Amino acid sequence: MVLDGVFNHTGRRHFAFEDVMRNGHASQYADWYFIEEGTSGYGDNFKYRAWEGHEGLPCLNHSNPAVRQHLMDVATFWLGEVGATTNQRRTFSGVCIRCGV
Repeated sequence: MVLDGVFNHTGRRHFAFEDVMRNGHASQYADWYFIEEGTSGYGDNFKYRAWEGHEGLPCLNHSNPAVRQHLMDVATFWLGEVGATTNQRRTFSGVCIRCGV
């Protein structure tokens, strides 16, 4: 099994970003991302940092402890509950710089 983890962004259909789309700045997950005033290319009532400028891939705010815990929970699930992996690839450090982190 190969674990290919992307830990610097989510998709727009991630539960946390869907909540942000519904509730904007009032979302309990607004601080999971870099939400700004304005309008996104998708017509959202806010703008946000996105991986390589692709608005379908909103960047995560790693300074938020809840984001870091969520990522650890994801890794624990795939490495522990699903089973050990023989190979891993993590996309993180270089790409986070592009998100402005």
